[in-house]
This record gives sequence, C-alpha cells and structure tokens, in this order.
Amino acid sequence: MGGVKEKGFCSTHPFGLDDACEAGLLCVLGRCGRPCSPDGGVRCPEGGSCTETENGWGCFPSCRQSGCGAGETCVELRDGKSVCVHQQGENCFQQPCPAGEDCRFFFSRNRGVFTCRRRCNPAVPEECSPGFVCGAPGGPRSHCYRSCNPQDPKCAEGDYCAPVNEDRSLWACVPDLRGAEDRAR
Repeated sequence: MGGVKEKGFCSTHPFGLDDACEAGLLCVLGRCGRPCSPDGGVRCPEGGSCTETENGWGCFPSCRQSGCGAGETCVELRDGKSVCVHQQGENCFQQPCPAGEDCRFFFSRNRGVFTCRRRCNPAVPEECSPGFVCGAPGGPRSHCYRSCNPQDPKCAEGDYCAPVNEDRSLWACVPDLRGAEDRAR
C-alpha cells in the first residue's frame, strides 16, 4: 500500500507510494477514502458520499457541505457528487452547450476543464470537420477532437496528444490534466 492519507490525491493505477492510498483506503475519483457500503451498513464520514470504484465501494469527500479551498470551485457532477477544482472553461453543466454538442468535463486531482464537443459516430468519420477525429477519451460517448500526430504533436496550450480509441490508431488533442510528475514519466 501507499503513503497517501484520507482525502489526499491518489491514482487508481499508482506508479509508486506517492500516489497510492494508505492501507485500508481506496482511491475514489482521485482522492483516498474509507471503504463503505451502498446499503448504508458502513457509512461515510459527514460530507462524504459512497461511490463505486473498480476496487469496491469507497467514500468521496463532497464539497457541497465542506466547501473548497482558495481559487477552487465546487462543481456538481451529474451523478449527484461534487468535486473541488481549479476550473478552466465555462461550466457547461450550468450553461448548456450549443445544439448537437455535449458538455465534457475532464478532471484530475484538483484541476478541471469544461468543454463543449460535437457528438459523432466512429463508424461515420466524416461527421467531424476536416482536421478532427471521432474518439472517446475518458468516456463512453464519442466526440470530435482536433487530430494530432504523436511523433510531432502540435496541440494548443493546455492540451496534449493522446490516443482516443481502443486500438490507439486515432490520436487527438485533449485537455492535459497530468501533473508535472506525470509529464516526466
């Protein structure tokens, strides 16, 4: 097990002790939390919600009751949870996207990016404008993203070139939420 205490930042697939939770805790949406049960048999501390993870059910701190730190915004997620982030982009959960576009929210640790993206069908690549590809980074639905070449990535500041489909044949510019330690790996 790792060295990250309850409510500290963690990784579901840690590279080392610095991003793995202490014994007895689970990584829940990027924060270490106590195990819990969905039936309420084992409850979360006040201000937390019981959330399913790939490793079982764990507590996630909600900012609805506890608030956020300086420069952070409490973002209400669509599943009723809330998370503190340094927000980039307009909150499209509150201000709807134009017709034909979906609100995408990418977050990691305490950084979050809102963006509106055009929906697409991977079987119909021409649904995206020239220079864009249809992919699904971090989500079940496909959207249009600016295409990039991993050997010569030319993405806008704040984005990085990443695979956006399972076979890694399509690469696109997506919000860069990796920390400085992740970029060095």
